[in-house]
Amino acid sequence: MSGALRNLAIDARNRDLLGKHAVPNLVANLPAVGQQQPVRALSEETVVSVLSTLAEVLGSSVDAAKTLRAAQGIERLVLINKDGNRTEREVRGAGQVLQTVWGFKELRKTLEKDGWKKTDFMVNLNPPTAPRSNGAYEDSTLPLMDRGEKMDREADMIPLNDMGPDAYSTLDPRERRNTLDNSLDMADRDDVQGELYGARVGSLPLVDSYDG
Repeated sequence: MSGALRNLAIDARNRDLLGKHAVPNLVANLPAVGQQQPVRALSEETVVSVLSTLAEVLGSSVDAAKTLRAAQGIERLVLINKDGNRTEREVRGAGQVLQTVWGFKELRKTLEKDGWKKTDFMVNLNPPTAPRSNGAYEDSTLPLMDRGEKMDREADMIPLNDMGPDAYSTLDPRERRNTLDNSLDMADRDDVQGELYGARVGSLPLVDSYDG
């Protein structure tokens, strides 16, 4: 059901209607404080779908964000974000919605009066138990947007092996010279040989065909 709502939310008019009427029902399907599971036990796929629908519905609608707040949606999203028993997909989905809500500057004072802080609206993945190969720990409290930009920059890096033989070569100078010589086609060799012998031929006096 939430998947169908998410598809409907792509249209601007449908998104406005869903923001007014569907947000409380979507929030009701998320786990609440002091509640291990929602009213009906939902699978990870369903929870992620609900979160994706909320992210689509909120989009650029501050009114939908206000409805989310009134429906106790912030509490449920923060619970998912900070609950160590939730999957990474659920945490990321909740973090995306929270980041969207915090993006409405006109709501920040209201949210702060409710007792929320900026850090409550950042993704909170469980930290790794061991450092990465470079000895550093991944910063798991960065906003989702910043984490995505970091991944894009890493994806843009070209592995050394894909840069061709000139990037790094194990051939010694003699082997490289032989390889280059073999890569010349016959026409290029003739041109090179012509240039080498041309100097000697050019030094001889030209004989006119009419000279006796």
